[in-house]
Amino acid sequence: MRQRAVVIEKNERGTWVKLNNPTSACGNCKGCMRLTGNEKPEETVLQVKNPISAKVGDTIILEYPSRNFLQAVGILYGIPLSGLFLGYFVALAITQSDATASLGAIAGLGIFAIVARYLARKLTPKIGLPKIVAIAC
Repeated sequence: MRQRAVVIEKNERGTWVKLNNPTSACGNCKGCMRLTGNEKPEETVLQVKNPISAKVGDTIILEYPSRNFLQAVGILYGIPLSGLFLGYFVALAITQSDATASLGAIAGLGIFAIVARYLARKLTPKIGLPKIVAIAC
C-alpha cells in the first residue's frame, strides 16, 4: 500500500513524516478503529525508513511492507470466515438440524473473530516500518 506524506523532521535518530488524513488512503472503513479501539486522528506522524535521503519539507511516497500487511488482512478476514464454516459443520454433524447449525455458524464466527482480533494485535508490531520509496513531484 502506498501513501503520500510530508517529511517534518530528520535527525540522527530517524525520519518522521506527517500523513494528512490517513483514512483517505484506505477507504475510511474504520477497520483500524475496530482493531485498536482508538479512532485515528486527522493527522498522523510516523517514524519511517529513509533509504533515499528525503529532506525536511519534501512530499514523499511511503510504502508499507506488503507481505506482513497481507498476513494481517488474512488474519482479520480468513480466521472469522473459517470459524463461520467450522461452526456450521460441527453443529450440523452433532445435531443434524439446519437451524441449530446456523446458530453454530454464528457462534463460530463470534469466537473466531475474537481470536483474530487478538492475533492481529500481536502482529501489529511485526508489520514493520513503512519506507520512503520516492519523492513526489
